[in-house]
Amino acid sequence: MKKVTYKRYRRWLNLSLKLKIPFFSSYIQDRVYDRLFYEDANELKKQSSRKVAEILDSFFSFRSVLDIGCGCGLYLEGLHRLGKEVVGCDSSIDAIRMASKEFTVFYSDVTRPIILTGNSIW
Repeated sequence: MKKVTYKRYRRWLNLSLKLKIPFFSSYIQDRVYDRLFYEDANELKKQSSRKVAEILDSFFSFRSVLDIGCGCGLYLEGLHRLGKEVVGCDSSIDAIRMASKEFTVFYSDVTRPIILTGNSIW
């Protein structure tokens, strides 16, 4: 499991985040949050993501969602199936590549402002 990789890089990841070294932080994060990490995590989340979307839809009245740190967008996918306008962002290129092509998932470093343009719902 990917936990082993995280444990291996945990000290370096925490140090790089604390020291705010952008290149080093992204290098370490890419080693932890790669395709294998999301494949493992997705198996557990796929079943629950549809139910979470239904529960959110039943309790809240909304038409659009921005998910910051969406990973592969599994929760967005469930909401999209319910007719919601969805957009997600993540810092893992592997996660973005694995996301559904039915909606937008883009790269973002959340330590910097996220600017959304071109969509009237935002």
